[in-house]
Amino acid sequence: MLGLLNNVLYLGLSFLGLRTISPEATILIVSLAPFVTSGISIMLGGASSIRHFAGMAVGFLSVYVVLSLRLHGGEDIWGMVLVALAMVSFSVGMLWYQRTSMHHDAIALNGGQNLSAGIMLVPFADQLGGLETSLGYPVFAGTFLHLVIGVSVIDFLIWLALLRRIEAGIAASFHLLNPVFGIVLSWLLIGSVIEGTDLLGALLVLIGLGLVMSVTASKKTTKLGS
Repeated sequence: MLGLLNNVLYLGLSFLGLRTISPEATILIVSLAPFVTSGISIMLGGASSIRHFAGMAVGFLSVYVVLSLRLHGGEDIWGMVLVALAMVSFSVGMLWYQRTSMHHDAIALNGGQNLSAGIMLVPFADQLGGLETSLGYPVFAGTFLHLVIGVSVIDFLIWLALLRRIEAGIAASFHLLNPVFGIVLSWLLIGSVIEGTDLLGALLVLIGLGLVMSVTASKKTTKLGS
């Protein structure tokens, strides 16, 4: 189930959506994950907090501030739907892991979800024609290795470790940092210009995350007191 939700649907649908919409629009949609995750968690009986939702609202506002001048407009509706479905799948995957799979060894579980996802994607392998030739190009090979080792192995192991420590809705709030890191990396790697709205958005992100994480801190204090 985790292979289906996290690898096949989340990564697969995100990549399909990126073919027709901008990276900025993709980040904006994925940044809705905290709202969706918290909403599903509350429907399943999880706790809610006004401060938590206030922090997420501030965080999403910051994402919009950062990306508002970068969105090109006229985005493909079908591509946006695919990315939205990918985001919902990832939210469900987080909650599924916390409710059913946290007792498993994280390394074995991550290997299992990658293997099961690969098996499920075998019917689509005919679309990989020319992969051997493409791997001969350093840029493509580096990108491919990053997706395999960086995203599917290292990133997911870090993510599973995070979900063992904090609630899924709060963990999802860290998606609000995506546009900040994206803009910094684009400045470092390809020389993009950092705008004043980027700095304002980064400040709002920190404020939003501070509100969200204060919920976790107050819960830990309450438990220690009891």
